[in-house]
Amino acid sequence: MAVLAVALLAFLAVFPVAAASDSGRGASVTTQDSTAGAGYVLLNGQKGSVSAVFDSYTQPAASCPNSTSLGGTGDNIQIGPGLYAGRLDFARFLFLGVGTEAFCPQFSPTPIYFAYFIRLATVPSDPFGDVGPITQIVGFTVNPGDAIGAALISSPNRVTLVLEDHTSGETFVRSIDQPGYEPNGAACLLLPWGTPVRFADFTQRCRVTVDGATHGIGDFPPANVLLRWILVSFIDGTTVQAVAARLTVDGSTFTTSWVTSKPFQPPIFVPRDSNLSGYVLLTPRHGSVTAVSDSYVQPRAQCVNTEATENATGHYPGDQAALVGPGLYSGNSNRTRFEQIQVGTEAMCPLFFDGAPSYLAVVLLSSRSVSEPGGDYFLHIVPGFPIHPGDVIHSSLRWSSGGITLRLVDPTDHERADLTLLAPGFVPNGAACLLRPIYNLANFTRFTQSCEATVGGVTGGIGDFAGPNSVLRFDVTNATGGVQARASPLSDDGSTFSTTWVTSEPLE
Repeated sequence: MAVLAVALLAFLAVFPVAAASDSGRGASVTTQDSTAGAGYVLLNGQKGSVSAVFDSYTQPAASCPNSTSLGGTGDNIQIGPGLYAGRLDFARFLFLGVGTEAFCPQFSPTPIYFAYFIRLATVPSDPFGDVGPITQIVGFTVNPGDAIGAALISSPNRVTLVLEDHTSGETFVRSIDQPGYEPNGAACLLLPWGTPVRFADFTQRCRVTVDGATHGIGDFPPANVLLRWILVSFIDGTTVQAVAARLTVDGSTFTTSWVTSKPFQPPIFVPRDSNLSGYVLLTPRHGSVTAVSDSYVQPRAQCVNTEATENATGHYPGDQAALVGPGLYSGNSNRTRFEQIQVGTEAMCPLFFDGAPSYLAVVLLSSRSVSEPGGDYFLHIVPGFPIHPGDVIHSSLRWSSGGITLRLVDPTDHERADLTLLAPGFVPNGAACLLRPIYNLANFTRFTQSCEATVGGVTGGIGDFAGPNSVLRFDVTNATGGVQARASPLSDDGSTFSTTWVTSEPLE
């Protein structure tokens, strides 16, 4: 239901980009980027002026490109006509639709096809809208390649839904009570709820009845508003996902094409101040996170600011290091009390030394508590595991009741290290893939990490678990708030990001 609520909010979020130069017998067409769908919408200022809408198309074959991604759960498309009653700015409306849907179940590569009826509404007391019911029409079989006809016909206080499958000969007709419903708009659309499945190009023929006359949706006088929607991702509002082509000369026919199925990703939170750069996943239940892995190419570091004087904390601003790798976390959600275990590699610049940095394999144990609000840490060097710039590194931690297994693999140098850490009382509820400065940050330019976690027995990109859990993106900042290292947004797969060095201005 949460995805449906987000999708309804997306239905309201329509972003004009350009008024098209279309000319012809009907109203001019305004092309808009829309997070709601792809297709055509006709609006009229007169209540009750629109009494019917008819749509015909061949059911397109679909596939599930995100079937292995948690972010792709529930990908779908709905195709068909709809009647609209409400304001021209979509601030208040009631939309009724009927048609066919292709739906991707969780982790299934094969979509399910069925017929549906949908009701969307907004009211002043619920500005984000109400969805319901989205009703599966039982007993009406839908298959790719079927020739579908769908219609909604409005009469006083009632709306009749019609579905015909001209291939199989099946017919569905149902009248529903809708007191006071006076449509002033109609549409023929592709609607995604979350992320669109991949679909083959398909063509719709859309006709509307306005003031008793039935024509193509684009054939009505200029007093009407005609919108052509291009579907864009409601994640970023810019990524084009499906395109409805311009109407043909008959004013009724258009083709919709799939562009991309960028997975749904809930928001990633970005705290302002941090001594970390990268991504942290926090879940509400201890023991839910059992593993985390990270892959990257060891970045080459450059030593700067190595000559400095002792500061108030007893450290030298010239002490520079950059530790990279995954970690498991056990603590509260605001990180005021926690224990964290991280394994990875470190580039270290010794104080007053202008030569090349040292590269080490390390395990970091860090904690923060009421008695130690500033935190404490212990750094352990993994012996006999040489690290060089350009080495491909795979590192991971796996938790069980018997302890934590840490693994470091360097396929470039054919090195591998397996460590077992006994950690009584450590029950993780979080995971991370991070760059962490030790005292101050060495210059590492830029590198890319691929980070996966296992939550509840399911493994996916760290960003795929956002939603019921918190995913945080951190940037390293100094004492004045200036950014020293910045993590990029996650890629479509929810696991890959880059971290870029900005400055080595001392933290203290």
